[in-house]
Amino acid sequence: VIIVADASNLKRSLNLATQVIDLKIPSVLALNMMDLVESDGIVIDVKKLEQKLGIPVITINARKKIGIGNLKQAILNFKNQETPSDFIDINNINKETFEGIKKVLDLKLNDFSCLQLACNLHINKHYSEETKEQLENVLQENKFNAKRAQATETVRRYKSISKLLDECVI
Repeated sequence: VIIVADASNLKRSLNLATQVIDLKIPSVLALNMMDLVESDGIVIDVKKLEQKLGIPVITINARKKIGIGNLKQAILNFKNQETPSDFIDINNINKETFEGIKKVLDLKLNDFSCLQLACNLHINKHYSEETKEQLENVLQENKFNAKRAQATETVRRYKSISKLLDECVI
């Protein structure tokens, strides 16, 4: 996935980017509109941001077609990318629910994938009725509250993003 982020509003853009990272979807972050950032006197430490996120970060200006070659090169070099570690730890939001989901599905899912599945089970059409019923039982047994879990995850994510921006943006 190429995540195009508005570099002048990086906090909001990083919310989506870090969710994609936590879903373990191979990705590249393209920081667009860098000319506006620079004209405002803001400096983004791209190398540090790349290191902290664990994915390639490329600066571009799509309007002026600057950095597009670098973005293409990052995509071509992509097969060598390691899977980044989780951006936030959500294991203790509802550990028992996540473990139950992994057991029912017999899959190696990370906790963020389990959270997404638990919060969106009602719209998921990929599982048999028997599997859905087993997953629903896991949610009920562990008193899983989707709204509370999502709110906790969002607060933690934005706190981590704010800390990241404090380290990478001047």
